[in-house]
This record gives sequence, structure tokens and C-alpha cells, in this order.
Amino acid sequence: MPASKHNVIHYDKKKASDSNWYTYTWFLKKDRVHELMSDKLKQELTDLSKKLEFEQNYTYYKCYNGCDKLAFEIAFEYNFKCPECGNLMNQINNNTEKKQLSGRIGEIKKFLNTA
Repeated sequence: MPASKHNVIHYDKKKASDSNWYTYTWFLKKDRVHELMSDKLKQELTDLSKKLEFEQNYTYYKCYNGCDKLAFEIAFEYNFKCPECGNLMNQINNNTEKKQLSGRIGEIKKFLNTA
């Protein structure tokens, strides 16, 4: 009998004939947990790959107030002035972010290949 939204656990229900009490025995479906984790990681891998592609193909600009970064084309439309605070926007070095994305992508691929 399914007992969870993702069908990760199930239970058996037995009624004791002498007391009319019910006994529930719960079971974890480990293969289903693995399947759900793999699906989630595959989706994350797709999303991160798209994000990495954007990071590699675009030049980004950002103001020093920490407002959102903008791609060159959008920053150009605003004359390199932040649309949120009005400060001048400068090109940012996104190598750290690209390394982090590549690292996480590598971790996910390694997990999916060993699983």
C-alpha cells in the first residue's frame, strides 16, 4: 500500500484476531530513493550546464552595491548604469563562479556514473 507522495515508503497492515488491534510495519524502498535522487541530480545537471554555458558565453556587468549582474547587452541598454540603484556598472570576473559550476557538474556526473 503506498504511503508517500513519491512512493518511497510502504507499509503492511495486519489486524490481530484476538485484540482487534492493527499492527503497521513500514518499509523503505531504497531503489525508489535512488531513482528519485538520480532524477533530481539529472535535472540539476541540466540546469547547471545551461548556467555554465551562459557564464562562458556572456560578459557580465555589476555595480558595487551588490545589485543583480547583467549581461553586456542588457547593461549596454542601460548605458552601464545599474537599473536598480543608478550606480556605474563594471565588468566582473566570473571565473570563480565558472569553476564552482564546473566542480558541481563534475561531482554530479561522478555520482551518476558510480550509481
